[in-house]
Order: sequence, then structure tokens, then C-alpha cells
Amino acid sequence: MIPNLRDVGKTVNRICGQDIMNEGLLYRGGTVNKLADESELPDVQTILNLRTEEDHVFPSKRQLHIPAIDSAGNYLTLNGTVRGWVNKVIESICKDQIFPLLLHCTYGKDRTGIITAMILLAIDIEPPVIIEEYMQTEGLTSDGDVRLALKEFGVVEEYLYDKELIAFLKNTLLKDFPV
Repeated sequence: MIPNLRDVGKTVNRICGQDIMNEGLLYRGGTVNKLADESELPDVQTILNLRTEEDHVFPSKRQLHIPAIDSAGNYLTLNGTVRGWVNKVIESICKDQIFPLLLHCTYGKDRTGIITAMILLAIDIEPPVIIEEYMQTEGLTSDGDVRLALKEFGVVEEYLYDKELIAFLKNTLLKDFPV
């Protein structure tokens, strides 16, 4: 079983009480290394590992590994190293058109939370919804880390190096997004 596994689109739609996001395209969770086999994975094409450790190989899945620095500093999104990592992850997601996608780290909380927050912010999901989606993670007692990350992200168009990524994410993840 993958810790904290959930369909981000389904969670956001439930929080908002309406269908805003396409479901079944973006999943988030913890490590996949305790799974017996691929049948325990959600129906995804790609697994993106944000941990420093390697994943087990799942032969029928595309697997990417873009590790973050392992520290509480992952929430300090103004830090140049963190900003570079966030941009690298978002570029990889968009460039390679890898949906349906499972983003994961160890517990599906910190690194996964930061990337999920940026994706949601980029597609114009309101910060209170992003915070509530983040707080669905088992074991969290405070939303302070994600609030800090969102504040430091600032204006998405200025934070992300390639502005075309925003349109790609909106077109892919939002329901009824005008092309």
C-alpha cells in the first residue's frame, strides 16, 4: 500500500464541490518501494520519484527520478536550489507529457506537497483549496509549511522559468479549459 495515496483531481473536486480538475491524471503519495508488484499502483503511465533513493523497477511504467535536497528547507521555495528543483520537475512533467502521473516521496508529504502545491497554483486553484488538499495527508498537524511555500512561490508566472508550462498544465489538468 502506498502511504497517503490520492487522486489530486478527485480531492480538489471534492473540496470545491464541483468538477474543476480532470480526475485520474495526477496522483500523489509516499514511497512505492513496499509494493508487492505493479498491480498495487494506481492506473498511471509514469512514476516520478522525488526522493534521493532509487525506486524498485516497475517494467510497464515509465520511471523518472528527480530528487530534492532532503531537508526542511524544501519549503523555502525562494531558495535558488529549491526553485531550480521545482522548475526542473515541472519542466519534466510538461515536456515529456507523462500523464497519468504518480508523484511521490517517502511519505507523500513534503517534497510531493511542494510540487503538488506548485502545480495547483499554476492552474489557478485558490490557496485555501491547495492548503486543504495538502492537509489531507496523514500525519500532518499544521499547514504552516505549505503556507510558507505558497507565499514564497509568489506570482507563478515569475517563479516558473518557462511560462508555456502553465498553459500545458491548465490544458491537461483542468476540465473545460479553453485551448
